[in-house]
Amino acid sequence: MRSPLFYAYLFVLFFAPLAFGTVELWSLFVLETTVIAGFVLYVFLSIRNREIIFKVPGSYALLCLLALIIVQLIPLPQIVLKVISPGSLAGYKPLIDNSGGSVWLPISLNQKLTLQQLLRVSTYAVFYVLTIQLLRDTELIKKTVNSVVYLGFGVAILALFQMVSSNGLIYWIRPAPGGAPGGPWININQYAAFIEAITPLALALFLFYRASPGAHLQPKGIAEFLSSPRSGKKLFLGVVVCLMVFSVFFSLCRGGIITISLSLILFAFLIGYKKKRYKNFALFAVIGFSLVGVSWFGWQPIISEFDKAIDANGAITDGRLTLWKDTLVIIRDYLFVGGGFGTFIDLYPAYKTIATDSIFEHAHNDYLELLTDGGIIGFALAAWFCLSVLVHGFKKLRVRKDRFAVLMGVGAFTSICALLMHSVVDFNMHNGAIGLYFFFLCGLLVAVLNTRPI
Repeated sequence: MRSPLFYAYLFVLFFAPLAFGTVELWSLFVLETTVIAGFVLYVFLSIRNREIIFKVPGSYALLCLLALIIVQLIPLPQIVLKVISPGSLAGYKPLIDNSGGSVWLPISLNQKLTLQQLLRVSTYAVFYVLTIQLLRDTELIKKTVNSVVYLGFGVAILALFQMVSSNGLIYWIRPAPGGAPGGPWININQYAAFIEAITPLALALFLFYRASPGAHLQPKGIAEFLSSPRSGKKLFLGVVVCLMVFSVFFSLCRGGIITISLSLILFAFLIGYKKKRYKNFALFAVIGFSLVGVSWFGWQPIISEFDKAIDANGAITDGRLTLWKDTLVIIRDYLFVGGGFGTFIDLYPAYKTIATDSIFEHAHNDYLELLTDGGIIGFALAAWFCLSVLVHGFKKLRVRKDRFAVLMGVGAFTSICALLMHSVVDFNMHNGAIGLYFFFLCGLLVAVLNTRPI
């Protein structure tokens, strides 16, 4: 039964991005059902076989976060609501006036959306736990990472072809609002976030697979390098990394370009920190070839894209700044426990100062939206989880000696940081696929640094 469970696990990793980024109810249903069913099966097999359950860093933080979302759904006396969430009480004023003032009310201003977020976050938490428990040995981790990297490579090729030939159609068949899809996503920013999450893993695999021992820069050595299967895989992975980096620059996603650049620097720093030296020819060669590819495409479109955010007087014109200022006012009114997970779309209209008829579903900053949804308590619990995973990973990374574990640990650590960095300017964590991959990477970081070498 282990093999079917593992392949179901891989199915989830492939399905989430390919199903239009998993943002629709049908795809969320498939994702959540498959993950929960797989977890139940794993628990059953573990009990039957009396297997050891591995420790899960950040588990208490996740449980507390889920408990907070549940509390947001429970009707409370108005006197309690006035103390912990006066903003929610004010939002219910028309209902209170019509009911005579005696009705109990939940913190969440939209219980349906908060319930959906509870199911989504629960699925992520279960997948995180399942990743740690399922990926028990190096071979399974290699299969998983290779599968994910090849998926990322395929999505990058798809995105590049779509950008030049699809006329705004996803898979050349489905219209995308805005006309600028990125691979399976309607939002080019979320495509960039996915590639940012995969590129460090591909780079880690590239460094792991050594070239042929006899290969060197002389003609005979080059021939041996090209004819060696081991060298061939290394060369292929180098191409994969270069193409994925190039695709992010080609997408002209400013947040993606900045994030993938910073993540490559972080990856190089962590490798140098672990090896006590900062000279790695293969690493800097593949980064250099990526930049050569961007130069072939041309830097002017990228420069022009960044110039759009600044006016002639040097002031930043990006509409996100106004959105964020409005969001800060929401945070003030829903300071402690937020207005309910998933309710930003309901909260923002009352605070909106942007002169547009557009509907804002998200704050374009995952941290600010976390504060509007969960208040400082929700923010602190999410930070507790992230820090637990990253601190655990960094401590293990410092002492591990196994080459594969170190490289893949650096890759997973960098991927997590890349998504956290990009969250400053976008709402990628609210995308079904990106959210799932964030928790997958957290589980991978823990799993790979706690496995025994084979």
